[in-house]
Amino acid sequence: MPFDEDDRIARPIGVGRPSGRLLGMRQILTILLILALGSVLGTGAYFLSTLDLDQIIGLMDVSDHGPRLVLRLPPPSQQGATGPAGAEVRHAPAPPPPKLVAIPAMPQADLGEKAPSYTALPAVPSAAPLVAAPIKAVSETTPAGVLPQIGPNGQIPWRVYARPFAIKPNRKLVAIVVTGLGLDRTATEAAIYRLPADVTLAFDPYSRDLVHWAAKARKAGHEILVDLPMSGGGVRDPGALGLRTDLPEGVDNRRLRAVLARVPGAIGVLAPESAFTGSAQGAMVQKVLAKRGLIYVGNGALVQGAAPVVPVAEIVGHDLWKGAIAARLANTAALAKSYGGATVVVQPSPIALDQLAAWLRELSSQGITPAPVSALVASGSKKEKP
Repeated sequence: MPFDEDDRIARPIGVGRPSGRLLGMRQILTILLILALGSVLGTGAYFLSTLDLDQIIGLMDVSDHGPRLVLRLPPPSQQGATGPAGAEVRHAPAPPPPKLVAIPAMPQADLGEKAPSYTALPAVPSAAPLVAAPIKAVSETTPAGVLPQIGPNGQIPWRVYARPFAIKPNRKLVAIVVTGLGLDRTATEAAIYRLPADVTLAFDPYSRDLVHWAAKARKAGHEILVDLPMSGGGVRDPGALGLRTDLPEGVDNRRLRAVLARVPGAIGVLAPESAFTGSAQGAMVQKVLAKRGLIYVGNGALVQGAAPVVPVAEIVGHDLWKGAIAARLANTAALAKSYGGATVVVQPSPIALDQLAAWLRELSSQGITPAPVSALVASGSKKEKP
């Protein structure tokens, strides 16, 4: 700037000349950065203040690769999520439950009590055999094997293969599905021959001689399902046939077809609730089942216009003791009374099948009828002919 003589004379001695630029660019950027950082921290603090401790902990998902931040979004129905080909994914609304029985604490073992066994299960009346499968009119030969398909005259495979069942007025229904069969020969034979024919049997796709077991079950009058292996739900590796969210949809689709081809005459799949069932790939499974005329037994996301779904009310696991099994079965009956029908999945063990057989004998006095799982599907009592 040029020297100004008047300015020099007017300025008091010892007072420096004022700068032409009050703040430098660096100082301005520093102030803006501090303001932005404060805004972010304030927003984060407000967000955390709206969460409880469990929700805050839930934001951290620790895996084999170390901790990472995970945002757990609301269910798809609240996010407008869509499945394959734009199919809307929604979650079934949960009705208010009836008063249920609390699971009792595990008692001390009674060494004098005789342990249940499969061979000690009571005999059951023989039932009329179901038609042998596969049926040509509702079958398609593919590279994966023989798969069900909707027939040329609109025959739906799950109705063709379902066990005939007449629904009586004012009777509540309970469907029992025994899962994981085919792996243990003794357990499988007990389920086929020592349980009433209205009990539905689900076979593990990794078991051997599935065609043999499926034929035996249908000959004894049981309708059958195939267990659907998938990731999540405590299963780290569901195996070579397992469906996984980290696989391309085409791979999951190919594996699904391979699973369905393993059990001829199955009316559908039993799908344990997991991260997979609520994913887009889970929606794809229901679309494929609908296209092939099969049902989906399990919980999780529901897809509009897809396969008929039968939700699971209770699960009786391997590790339950007598009192816990009785409580879960009692809760299934309570849910059936409230909503007209309920489904319980039972993992086979001598004590589970022993308790199940005793419970089945008591249901009639409660106004409840054991039914094949197909009877809980809308119009499930309608039996189609090939």
